[in-house]
Amino acid sequence: MVPSTKQTGTRLKVKKYLKFEYFIAFIKVYTIKQPENFNIIKYLISKLLCNLNQNVFKNKRITIIKNLLRTTFSIVTLVAWLQKLKRNIRQKSCIETINFNFSDDNKSNIFTVDNRLHYGSIDIGGTKIRMGIVDPDGQILARYMLLTPGNKTWMEIMDQIHASFFDMLKQSDITIKKLKGIGIGCPGTFDSKRETISFAPNLNWKNIPIKSYFTQKFPVPIWFENDTNLSTLGVATFGEGRNSDSIIGIFIGTGIGGGLIIDKKLYTGNTGGAGEIGHMVIIENGPQCQCGNRGCLEAIASTSAIHQKIYRSYLRQYEGSGILNEFKENPNKSDAIKTAFSSGEPAAVAIINEAFYSLGIGTVSLINLVNPELIVFGGGLAESFGDIIIKSVQQTVEQRAMPGTYENVRITCTALGEDAPIFGAAALVKMKLENDD
Repeated sequence: MVPSTKQTGTRLKVKKYLKFEYFIAFIKVYTIKQPENFNIIKYLISKLLCNLNQNVFKNKRITIIKNLLRTTFSIVTLVAWLQKLKRNIRQKSCIETINFNFSDDNKSNIFTVDNRLHYGSIDIGGTKIRMGIVDPDGQILARYMLLTPGNKTWMEIMDQIHASFFDMLKQSDITIKKLKGIGIGCPGTFDSKRETISFAPNLNWKNIPIKSYFTQKFPVPIWFENDTNLSTLGVATFGEGRNSDSIIGIFIGTGIGGGLIIDKKLYTGNTGGAGEIGHMVIIENGPQCQCGNRGCLEAIASTSAIHQKIYRSYLRQYEGSGILNEFKENPNKSDAIKTAFSSGEPAAVAIINEAFYSLGIGTVSLINLVNPELIVFGGGLAESFGDIIIKSVQQTVEQRAMPGTYENVRITCTALGEDAPIFGAAALVKMKLENDD
C-alpha cells in the first residue's frame, strides 16, 4: 500500500523529489519537523531508485533494499547515505560498488552504480543506415536501423539521421550527455582532415561537408571515418582481431570496401584513401564500375553486381516465371543470391563462383602485398555464405599466392556481422580519446 502523502493539509508531489537536490533538502527539513513520517520517506527513496534504475544503473544491476519499506533508520544515517550516493553518481566514467550500512540494524547493503560514459555509433551505408550505443565493455545498449532514402538530398538524409539518433536515445532512456562522443562511418573517400566526403559513388555524393553539419547538430565530440575502415577497426578492437597486429578487412555489400590494420593501428594512407579494396582492377576492360573505371572488384563481386547479373540471366531465361519473380521480390539481396546458389540453377551458380574466384584473386594480391596475420570478410553476402565463401577464397589463395606469404594467414568471416561498423565507430571514439590523452 502506498503511504499517504497528505500531512497537515499539505499534499506532497512525489515526482518533484526524484531529483537529489530537492530530495536531500526535503529529507533534512521535512523529517526533522515531522519525524513520524518515515514511511513517506522510504516510499520516496524507492521511487527515486526506480527512476535512477532506468538511467544510471547498468543492466538494472541494483540489488539494493528489497526490504526497503520494512527498514528502520535514523535521519543522520539516511542523509549520509543519500549524499554518498549522490557523490558516486556524479563521478564521471566510473563503475562504483557501494557497500555500507544503510539501516540501524547494521545490515550491509550492496549495489552497483554504472556512471561511465558510452560511445555513439552511426554507419551510413548505400542501402541501410545503422546506429547504436556501445558501452565501454563492448556491449551494444541500443540499436536503430533505417533504409537509406534513394530520393532525397544529402542534407535531407542527414536530417533524418539526426532525428533518428535522438529517437534511439529517447527509446533507450539514454541522454546525449551520457556519450563520450560519436563515431560516424560513411562510404567513399574523405579529405585528409576527415571533414568532407570527397566522393561516395554508391550514394552519388561529392564534396559533402559532413563534419560542419553534424558538429552543429550534436553537442558532443564527433569523428568520421570510411565505413569499412570502421568495420575493420571494430574487428580489431572487439572481434576476431583483438590479438592480431596486422589485419585486412574485406566487406561485401552494395559495394566492396576494405580496411587495413598495421601494427595494431588503422592505416589510412597519405591522404586517407587507403583501403579501397573494391576498386582494385581485377579484369582489364571488365564491367563498368560506379567509380567510372572498369573491371573493379566491386563491379564483379559486390552483392549489387552479383544480384544484377543473376537477375539479367533469369530475365533472359525465366521471364514471367516464378523463379524470376521470387528472386526479384526478395528484399534481401544476399539472401536471394544464396537461395539461387542453393537451388543449383546453373547460370546463377556460375555467376557466383566467378565472383568468389575474383574475390580470391583480390585476396591473393593483398596477401602478397601486406602478408597479414588475419583476413576478415564481412557484410551481408559473407554472412549468408559463410564457410562457402571462405573455402573458395582459400582455394584460390593456395593456388595463386606467393609461397611463404600465405601459409600463416588466417582467413575467416567476422562474427560481429552487421554490427561490425557499430563496434568500429565506438572503437574510433575510444581511439581518438586515448590519443588525446
